[in-house]
Amino acid sequence: MLPHPDSLRILGPIVCFIYILLGMKRSAFLFMGFMIFYYWKVSYHFPIFISIKAQLIYGCILLIIIILKLTSLDQDIKTHPIFRTFLYFLIAYSLSFLFAWDYLFSWENSVYHFLIVLIIAMGVLVSVKDEADIKIVIFSIVFMYLYLAYEPMYRFLFKTSGNVHLYGDVFVADLGILSGHVSLANNMNQMIPIAIFLPFLIDNKIFKIVSIIPLLVFLITLIGSNSRGGVVGLLFLFLCLIFFSSKITSSKWIFVVIGGVFLVFGGLLMDTFSRINPDSAEGRLIRLVHGIEMVRKGNFFGVGPGCYILASGKYFGHRMMSHNMYGQLVGDLGVPGAITWFIFMYNVLRSLNESRKNIKYDLNDSKYCYHYLALGLMLSLLVRMLIGLGAHSLYFFNWYVFGMLALHISRQNMAEKQIIMKR
Repeated sequence: MLPHPDSLRILGPIVCFIYILLGMKRSAFLFMGFMIFYYWKVSYHFPIFISIKAQLIYGCILLIIIILKLTSLDQDIKTHPIFRTFLYFLIAYSLSFLFAWDYLFSWENSVYHFLIVLIIAMGVLVSVKDEADIKIVIFSIVFMYLYLAYEPMYRFLFKTSGNVHLYGDVFVADLGILSGHVSLANNMNQMIPIAIFLPFLIDNKIFKIVSIIPLLVFLITLIGSNSRGGVVGLLFLFLCLIFFSSKITSSKWIFVVIGGVFLVFGGLLMDTFSRINPDSAEGRLIRLVHGIEMVRKGNFFGVGPGCYILASGKYFGHRMMSHNMYGQLVGDLGVPGAITWFIFMYNVLRSLNESRKNIKYDLNDSKYCYHYLALGLMLSLLVRMLIGLGAHSLYFFNWYVFGMLALHISRQNMAEKQIIMKR
């Protein structure tokens, strides 16, 4: 019998305290601890942290660390295309906020959360120094999602606390980024590519077997979401795996885990897939058109971060979320924001693809971890970009944290090349 999710809440403050202690040796732990503190909603479950303003104090300390470390950044980071285009995007975001329709609404619906994301992303940028730090970030993200996914997975397996929809029950978390079935499915699709390659980063055979658990949890949780977009994203991921890494599909453990899940839950997946219809897809794409129309109506810098809802109400008669990341991007941040974001993402994907191709690999040798990481992150972002056609996810941390990881993987790859050339 699995423990009830409520019995695991105590892990929140304990894990964060351990991360802070470990951060005394490697600063990457400090930033990952902050990420866990925020996304696990530790303050919500333990109100004492609200009374002492723990999140604010923690965030301010990390902000000071970031500012101090930025002054001594290596030159190759400062000139890296990913870092430069990320700065351009931040400028475009700031300009959009200056032209926001409602500053308070923008703060509550985008800016506050994006500042948290910015602290985490910049923390990864300034704290990662070597392969060990990169693995700390990756394993921490997987660990964070493993905890978050446990609650909806538990509810799905034991059929408790399901949310009733017209097409059946969906099993989600009570709050946070997995509290909506679409967001839950999208986050699982984001993590499954990384979880697939996780065992290839580990030497110890016992830990290698244990590292299969996240993939199993993420797959089951996605199925329990009953999300049509989740199924589309999963199918797209398998196509990407075949195209980019056909060798990985021959791995026995991948076949056993994924094949076993489909054998047990294949019927539910087919039911979800059967509900996909063109009318739903058209409705999501219309929200992209609406975002473009917002710019055409004179909002060159966008209507402001998070203000898409307000503009939708004024221009189109219904206050709705964009349900389309690209409509959200154009509508919220305007022309400068859209251009700089796409250039930033192009540089991230190009860097990951180059790292993937430049590193020879062997499925049985974990020393080729940068190949697996680059491929896993690239597939994660590609899947997210596809399902972004039906979900608003512009301000999620994955784009920016994964972007900083791509930068460091590129640097480590270049460093190893230089060592080989000198031999």
